Amino acid sequence: GDGGDDDGWDDGTPVNLAGIPIGRQEDGQPWRLPVRGAHVLVAGATGAGKSSVLWATIRGLGPAVRAGLVELWVADPKGGMELAFGRGMFTRFATDTAGIADLL
Repeated sequence: GDGGDDDGWDDGTPVNLAGIPIGRQEDGQPWRLPVRGAHVLVAGATGAGKSSVLWATIRGLGPAVRAGLVELWVADPKGGMELAFGRGMFTRFATDTAGIADLL
């Protein structure tokens, strides 16, 4: 591993885009989110933890981003308040209506 927290998120193995780990299930097994060839809709009430799912996905893709295998194109319609912290990882980052429309 990389000397990190040894939770399997970045243990040096290739990122499996068929299911990146974004959390743990009730039984302790990894909760894996398929991202290759998939569309993902995250919905919930204010405070439900939607941004946690987004950040866990970004974290799970981190090794592939560093290796140049994945580009993150990110739209943050809240003017950047949710995702600007990760701007350095994003190939494209849009925060206003015109920029998001162009990104899409």
